[in-house]
Amino acid sequence: MLYSLAERVFVMVKWTAIISLLIYCVIELWVIGKEQEKDPNFQARQDKIVADYKRDKHEAEVQEAMRRQHIEAEAAARLGVFGKR
Repeated sequence: MLYSLAERVFVMVKWTAIISLLIYCVIELWVIGKEQEKDPNFQARQDKIVADYKRDKHEAEVQEAMRRQHIEAEAAARLGVFGKR
């Protein structure tokens, strides 16, 4: 009997949490939609954020590639095979 009651309470709490989360997500999406309606530059700012992220990611990849090439060249020089490729 106790197990059954505890199980029922757990299921009720679980479904309450799931429904609350869904309601929260819907409200957040509604608020974001309202912000977009009010702010004509909202999409431009979002596009700038995405462009900045992509640029920074590309710069990091280029720096990592240059660092690896430097390490490989240094290792090849230490092994004495620098000009023999």
